[in-house]
Amino acid sequence: MKGRDSFEEFDAEIDSKLKDLFQVHENHLADLEEKEKRLKEEIAKREKERESEPDRLEQLRSLKSSLQADGKQYEAYIASLESLSSSLIQNIKSITEEQEAAGKEKLFNITK
Repeated sequence: MKGRDSFEEFDAEIDSKLKDLFQVHENHLADLEEKEKRLKEEIAKREKERESEPDRLEQLRSLKSSLQADGKQYEAYIASLESLSSSLIQNIKSITEEQEAAGKEKLFNITK
């Protein structure tokens, strides 16, 4: 079998016909190649940032857990304040009743 091993002329002719067929312009190809290069660089940059940055999801989970614990502490604090308020109201009622009783007793002693 004898034949040519290289088909450069044929490849160039096919390449030219395909470019004409699909209306590809050299300057447009250059622009697309530049855009592809820029996008690949951007992807590499973003991947590097993502690897160097702690896991964002894990940070958010930790923050959520911390906020939930804070919420429980505040609920307990509010319950404690409500209990104290209730106790103080009871004391005020008790003192008021004692004052009224003392006032009535004093009034009763005065009228005798």
